[in-house]
Amino acid sequence: MTDILTFISGVALVMAFGWAAASKLAGFERWRRALSGYSLPAGFESVARLGTPAAEIAVVILVMTGPLEIAGALALLMIAGFCVVVLHARTTQGNKLPCGCFGSTTERDYRLMLIRNAALAVVAGVLTLAGGNGMIARIGSVAASDVLPLALVLFAAALIMWMTTGLTELLTTRPKPSKGSRS
Repeated sequence: MTDILTFISGVALVMAFGWAAASKLAGFERWRRALSGYSLPAGFESVARLGTPAAEIAVVILVMTGPLEIAGALALLMIAGFCVVVLHARTTQGNKLPCGCFGSTTERDYRLMLIRNAALAVVAGVLTLAGGNGMIARIGSVAASDVLPLALVLFAAALIMWMTTGLTELLTTRPKPSKGSRS
């Protein structure tokens, strides 16, 4: 069971960090604009502009090749840093913050970002605790009979995240009812 949990966590982290890096690199101008919306110090922003996707790619490579404890620790460090940046930006920018990681959404509610980061932190924590070889070396430890359940678990997790994102965005973007005017 531990091998399957580690494998699922590894695949989930590769998908999340790979998607985030690819999105930033494919839409670099959008990423640059999103990053500038966080009001980071100029030096930090310029390092983060290229350093963030580079570190995300490093996490993907480490998860694939190992050691997993380093991959998980790097992912946890990045997630914690982003949580600090989100909470800092929320105090100056409000509840809606620029998003430059996933898809075409330009703004997200900060709470959704923190929930997503908490889920990723759990996954990264599993890899940190599991340690050892990366996903490439572990592929042989997954029994053929576990492939369908593994695929279903990953699909269900993706659906849950997608539905949670949609529901949270629906609830946070709904217009407030007007109080009406009284004469």
